[in-house]
Amino acid sequence: MARRLIAQTTSPLPYADAGPAELVAIWDAALTNLIDAAERAGADPWGDATPCPGWTVGDVVAHVTSIERFLMGRADPDHTPDYDVLPHAQSGLSRYTEVPVDLRRSRSRDDVLREARSTHADRRAELADLAESPDATVLGPFGKPMSLTAVLRMRILDIWIHEQDIRVATGHEDHWGTAAAWVTAGQIVTGLGRLWVRTVDAPEGEVLQLEVTGPGVSFRTQVGHLPDGRGAVIDAVPDPDVTVVLTWPDLVAASAGRVPGGATAEVAQVAGNDLLSGSLLTSLTITP
Repeated sequence: MARRLIAQTTSPLPYADAGPAELVAIWDAALTNLIDAAERAGADPWGDATPCPGWTVGDVVAHVTSIERFLMGRADPDHTPDYDVLPHAQSGLSRYTEVPVDLRRSRSRDDVLREARSTHADRRAELADLAESPDATVLGPFGKPMSLTAVLRMRILDIWIHEQDIRVATGHEDHWGTAAAWVTAGQIVTGLGRLWVRTVDAPEGEVLQLEVTGPGVSFRTQVGHLPDGRGAVIDAVPDPDVTVVLTWPDLVAASAGRVPGGATAEVAQVAGNDLLSGSLLTSLTITP
């Protein structure tokens, strides 16, 4: 008989209950850090490959800028990339995100950075106003209305992970424990519950325990397949079916699709059901 699991009502992770004003401040710091990382690295690494498949340092800056522009309702000129020379952009979503990136490849580094700074300033002012209405519904990254807090959490995750892409590419890895890193951890944990049920296909009552050892972010949590069919963070139970221990950078790499296709995530320790753990470690990508 399956264990009857109870969904956790409050998260022990920092910033789980942060409101719009606090999330705007975290978003602001994250975007500042990303642009600074690209600018301070100098001109030489601008065209260097990052861990994000197919994208250079300059491409990452262009992507983040274009998303913030889109959320402000600012349209780019029509553009169709030559997808024959872009093997990383062959699916619907990857082609969608490639358009504004490829559009900016013909622009100078200074121009792209200037647009990034200007967009950041305008978006900061807009978000400061929106944060005055905590229940605001705004345009989401995929063109559908979403709550302001949900959009901010999604943007913080995307920006922080792309900051790490730039830092890895330029040899300046840092900021593993910022507020944005903790918001990202919360987003990953939320996605892990869905993955446990929908992708790993863990049976009802089965529990995964995740232990993250740092640097910067460290925590232990459990997700399980609830009786209502959801996968979610649960009140801890003894004897989880699978236990995975890994570093924070390794979890980020796996969750963000920075592990080569078909490879398993780098883990320090794994125990429990071999079938479930094997499926988990080859399908840990949580971000879009």
